[in-house]
Amino acid sequence: MPNSSFSFNQLRQAQEALSAAQAELAALQDELQRFEKELDARLGSLLDQLSALDAEVQSLTTQIIDLRESRLFGDHRATYTGPYFAHLPDPTVTNEKKSSSHLPSEGPTAEAPPLPTDPKAELKALYRRLARRYHPDLARNETERVHNTEQMTAINQAYTIGDLRALRILAGVYVPSSLPDQLHPTRHLTELEQVQEQLRQVQTQLNRLHALPIVKLSLEAKLARRHGRSLLSEMVTDLHRKLARKNAERDYLRSQLDHASPS
Repeated sequence: MPNSSFSFNQLRQAQEALSAAQAELAALQDELQRFEKELDARLGSLLDQLSALDAEVQSLTTQIIDLRESRLFGDHRATYTGPYFAHLPDPTVTNEKKSSSHLPSEGPTAEAPPLPTDPKAELKALYRRLARRYHPDLARNETERVHNTEQMTAINQAYTIGDLRALRILAGVYVPSSLPDQLHPTRHLTELEQVQEQLRQVQTQLNRLHALPIVKLSLEAKLARRHGRSLLSEMVTDLHRKLARKNAERDYLRSQLDHASPS
């Protein structure tokens, strides 16, 4: 009997710890969704413009290289691998796959929208959310930019093959299975192990979410507000600068292409 009582107390403690962890996870997910919604409302259109400009710049670069190669090497360009190409940008390397430019445009809503129940719709919604979350222009430093690039590679792979479970994991979406309302006395240890496993999974998700750059960004935004600053407004200003530079780069490449094209 003492062992049975001890096991039951362990189970109760584990259940309480699981409930607390689940509540913390739900609160963090809600806060993250609210911040991402605000981020999308303030920066979304600017990020889309940057993605479109990046794609155009890449296309122009490719066209210019093709024209130069054709003029220099003619029919032998495909077999030439000399030093001429060493200093040229690689047209196959894109900025984090331009993933967000492939996403459907959605306006902000009053509340953070729940994920659709239809698997295909959820797949697209998660992809859009993740592409925004890991957009290269949201990286605060080079380390975050590298991390975002790696994450977008995994996200694109999961989306391409329709791996909803992988996207859910990457997005930090986790819904633990519910515990039975009635516990059979002879199954205390089994139920305890189940609760402990669920607790480990929830804690893993919490650790993943806390490590996300966008969660750190939301904390920076909170801290900035306490000091009378608007971090998102500063980011909007920075994105406008990037847009101006990218527009200038696009215009320059257009002029180069015009001069390089046969009249």
